[in-house]
Amino acid sequence: MKKTVLASLISAALATSAPAVAGVSEELAAMKARIAQLESQLAAQQATLAKQEVTDQTGGFAENVSVSGTLELLATHAEAADNNSSSDIAVDTFELAVEAEINDKLSIATLIEYNGDEGDIELSEAFAVIGNDTSPAILTAGLAPIPVAAINDAGWTSPLTDDFFDITEGMAMVSFGGETIAADIYAFNNDDGDSINSLGLNLSVTATEGFTLGAGYVSDLSDADMADLVDGNEADGAWRVNAMAELGPAAFSAEYLELDGTNTDPTFLALNAGYKAELATFYLGWSEIDDTDADGAADAERTVLGLEREISEGTSIAAEFVRDEDTEGSETDTVNLVLISEF
Repeated sequence: MKKTVLASLISAALATSAPAVAGVSEELAAMKARIAQLESQLAAQQATLAKQEVTDQTGGFAENVSVSGTLELLATHAEAADNNSSSDIAVDTFELAVEAEINDKLSIATLIEYNGDEGDIELSEAFAVIGNDTSPAILTAGLAPIPVAAINDAGWTSPLTDDFFDITEGMAMVSFGGETIAADIYAFNNDDGDSINSLGLNLSVTATEGFTLGAGYVSDLSDADMADLVDGNEADGAWRVNAMAELGPAAFSAEYLELDGTNTDPTFLALNAGYKAELATFYLGWSEIDDTDADGAADAERTVLGLEREISEGTSIAAEFVRDEDTEGSETDTVNLVLISEF
């Protein structure tokens, strides 16, 4: 009787504990699944934080690379001395510049440009800059503008110096100095890219704030586009002196260049003035080429008078009058209206 009662009690206890054991197992399984889910989320968060840390250290694409450009639409009308006239509406300039800061000591820059005269797109510049503001010297190397002339004009139409000294070649240049005294020493390919055979030097001195004096020399310009200017002779080199002054809203610049080693030794003179008013920026420029040869084969003058007004952020309109006088004294008057958009 007692055995039967005891067995019955054990059977009843086992029967009532079975559902409890099953409930514990289900709860443990749910906890394991939740732990696995939390571990997965934690791993994903750690991966995101690690990626963000690398981006912060090296900089993202948007921080390291900048893209800018210029589009200039030109409407022009010209009247020559022989009563011949011409007019045109054209894309005068399209440039796309890409700059990338690789690290705090190295950056690269490229410039893609549309050539309206030839109707093609070409890589105009591609160079690297090694160094920063704290470096004792900065190295610029690659396809870059050769700093023969110091063109500081305010006008849309450039002075005559730009017609002959806008030179881009493979170059290596070391720049050093500070805000008061600065210098550049450079070498570049000057013979169809076959050899580095030309050296140049620039020096600038800022005597007081807003007033700068400069000088420069280049040893060889035999490959420059100057055949008409020097009667087919090669130019051994050129030297330059220039000055620039900024007095509040007014700015003035002047430069004088002379070619050496030719039969004519032509000289260049460019004077420019600009005034930034609330309405617009007004500018006046005058430049000339003086050929010392008896027939004055390269004599020319250019006068530019105009204004530029910003109509919205990154967009402005320039209107100007240009008078060109050629070797024979014939004048051509041109009116330019330019829409300039920078982005």
